[in-house]
Amino acid sequence: YLDESTRNTLTGEALAIRALLHLYLAGLYGEVPYVETTTYAVNQNISKSTTVQIYAKLQSDLLQAENLLSETYATTERTRINRSAARLLLARVFIYRQEWEKARHYANLVKASPTYSLESSLANVFQKGAKSTVWQFAPVDTGANTLEGQTFIIRGTPPPYGFLSPDMISSFETGDLRRSSWTKSIVDGSTVYYYPFKYREYTKTPVSLEYSVILRIEEAYLIAAEAENNLGNTAEALQDLNSIRVRAGLTTPSSATPQEIQNLIVQEKRHEFFTEGGHRFLDLKRWNLLGTTLQPVKPQWQNFMKNWPLPQRELLVNSNLKPQNDGY
Repeated sequence: YLDESTRNTLTGEALAIRALLHLYLAGLYGEVPYVETTTYAVNQNISKSTTVQIYAKLQSDLLQAENLLSETYATTERTRINRSAARLLLARVFIYRQEWEKARHYANLVKASPTYSLESSLANVFQKGAKSTVWQFAPVDTGANTLEGQTFIIRGTPPPYGFLSPDMISSFETGDLRRSSWTKSIVDGSTVYYYPFKYREYTKTPVSLEYSVILRIEEAYLIAAEAENNLGNTAEALQDLNSIRVRAGLTTPSSATPQEIQNLIVQEKRHEFFTEGGHRFLDLKRWNLLGTTLQPVKPQWQNFMKNWPLPQRELLVNSNLKPQNDGY
């Protein structure tokens, strides 16, 4: 038997996770099914939902989660979803849908929570005890750290997975502390490879020092800035941007046009959230900047690539998922 509080917490967590999964599925693939049951007889023949339907359903899931969850975490290490996590996801949904007032409302609720604050030092943002973390994943093994650290940190050349492009490195403003704190390099002859250094632990430590951060308060500031800018409140937008830029050692203009502010937001999201959760791809997609951004660096880029191909194995077992996405 589960008491009502536990039932509410577990249900709210499940709804929020379901919404987050479908938010990414829709962002990557376009039209996909919205799976709401564990009944295989339903799911084996499930059909696609339109993007409008998907967003309506995940919004409903998150609103239910907000009502069911408490602001208090079920664990001491922020590894379970709470009400602020649901609200931050709602803010993301509304900014994706250009519902500016709702996005601002939910972003400001998260910003106002006394549970969170911006870490004054960039070196602390990805520590497991960071005050800016809204939701994070703990490693399974005692003393283990993150898969991100094992994937991104380059210990030898050639890099086994990937590295940051020279264009990315050169895009940081002069004096941006995120470049010096969140990136490192390794030299192989005349070639310099830059890599993310947000997570700094590659191997196990006596106790785990870093958890994988899924949501953090900085997103609320940048969502609020974008919403305020689109509502015509440029001073408030610059104030939210300044909260992020000051920590990075940068100044913010006292006034700017809406387009100049939007350009700043595009750059801030790039430099604040690189290698985190696909923010860059999904943001460029919703801003209609994918083509102009990727064409110079990926000459074979075509517009249909904004949606990934549906997995062929899924199409083979469920014909209701057809047709395949355009171009594939």
